[in-house]
Amino acid sequence: MALNPPVVININGTTDDSFRIADASGIGSVNTVALQTASGVLKLFKADGVTLAKLQVATPTTGEDVAIKSYVDTVAGTTACEQVLAVSLAFNSAAAVNSVFALVDNAYITKVQVVVNTQFNGTNPTVSVGYTGQTTKFMPKGQNNLKLTGTYTREQFSQQNSGAPQTLLLTYDADGSSAGAATVVVWFVPVPKS
Repeated sequence: MALNPPVVININGTTDDSFRIADASGIGSVNTVALQTASGVLKLFKADGVTLAKLQVATPTTGEDVAIKSYVDTVAGTTACEQVLAVSLAFNSAAAVNSVFALVDNAYITKVQVVVNTQFNGTNPTVSVGYTGQTTKFMPKGQNNLKLTGTYTREQFSQQNSGAPQTLLLTYDADGSSAGAATVVVWFVPVPKS
């Protein structure tokens, strides 16, 4: 089925840079949009001429193409940009606390912080940071102290190279804690640029 050609009309009937574009139902319909290029900025408005409209485009293939949101979120955002992952730890957390997000295979971890906001009151509570099979890879338990508030940082360039995506794993021993709260923050680059 062939689509009806769009109707393109200058908004003011002059040669300025504002146009209305409508489907076959005509100007004033809900499918009318206004295209304006004043001051070198291209804007797309809904029929009211005030509210900005959405613009959908194909997945970009060159550096000059417009990037769609899903591309930025799932492709550009997971290839070469450093990202941050945070996982909460409380005195009554399970012995194995997994992140929801999975680190892609071959991702590089650049920094890990254990931020103890409320000290844990167990005898010797501990936490290590890694993933299944490598539970201390990113931070062994001796490099933080859950019994003392503060920020414990380990700078590194460690690779998640298990052969498959892995959720971040906090291996926790409350050791009798009835109080305590911390956040484990991990900086990583899924695919470093070369």
